[in-house]
Amino acid sequence: MSAVVAGSWGGYRVSHLVLASLVRAQALALSRRGAPELADVARAVLTAPRSHAVAALTAVGINCDELAATLVATGAGSGSFDQQVSRLLARADQERHRVGDPHVSSIYLMGALAESPDPGLRPLRDVRVGSDLLLSGTARTRARVDSDDVAFAAAPAPAVLHTPATPPLADLMTRTGSRRSASIVKLLNSQMPSGPNATSSPYGKVRAGRWATVQAFHQLLIVTVMLVAIDVGAQWWMYPLLLGSLATPTYAPVPVWGAFVATTMVFTPTPVAVVVLLAALTGGTGAWYELWMKRVDLADPMVSLRQLRRAPRHTLGSMIRNRLGLADEE
Repeated sequence: MSAVVAGSWGGYRVSHLVLASLVRAQALALSRRGAPELADVARAVLTAPRSHAVAALTAVGINCDELAATLVATGAGSGSFDQQVSRLLARADQERHRVGDPHVSSIYLMGALAESPDPGLRPLRDVRVGSDLLLSGTARTRARVDSDDVAFAAAPAPAVLHTPATPPLADLMTRTGSRRSASIVKLLNSQMPSGPNATSSPYGKVRAGRWATVQAFHQLLIVTVMLVAIDVGAQWWMYPLLLGSLATPTYAPVPVWGAFVATTMVFTPTPVAVVVLLAALTGGTGAWYELWMKRVDLADPMVSLRQLRRAPRHTLGSMIRNRLGLADEE
């Protein structure tokens, strides 16, 4: 959100805090029974709550209240107040246009005030307020400021990869040779990321590639475990343990999965135990990647492994009820 100042002030687009500061400067002038000056504007900005300029200056060790108290109107300004504000906003707008922000915020206004030769603004120059100091303070501050007064706001990064939207079930049923295709897609989407968020950033794309590599390695280790177990002559009762340990936390609760892995490592021969441990590590890593991608996909950092496990079961139950003509409960 932003506002447009009057034409007598140049008609520039500014933050609401800047507009309020300009109006308050006029009120300060009325309180001292004089004409408004740029020193009044600086005082209004330095005492404005949730100002980005105040937060930046405070971050570099400047007491804005004390600095505002040193600003005194001298009556030596050139031209009317409207002309002074118009020139001031012209300088501020030029700087914000160079940076690429959508409107003039208090950071740009304070920088323009510091560059003004007005005698009443000399205290700003004495403490070296300027674009470099304001930029340094902006980088250091973590204070909360008005959302429309934020300067140097980075533009959103362009999407690296867009995952195409999943076709409707009815569309899949008419375009594929098997009616099961739509059901399989729906089950996979309930557990794996199905929207554009999971891979829409460079880091998301890297994570997806890592998950694919880990998943392929885990499948290879599953085959290796079975081959090693057959080679060493594992007894029949060991195979149920192996099947439980080769699951992942996205299919079994972590305590149950961990118990299977620990029991298998204790009661199976050493070659089998080593390969089972490698498979458990890759399976746990793959589950963590799946959970991370689903959290990004749903834009919900609170999604848990339990919810990830229950989603396919809930989806399958819903599909069975729909197939039987039973409506889901709201």
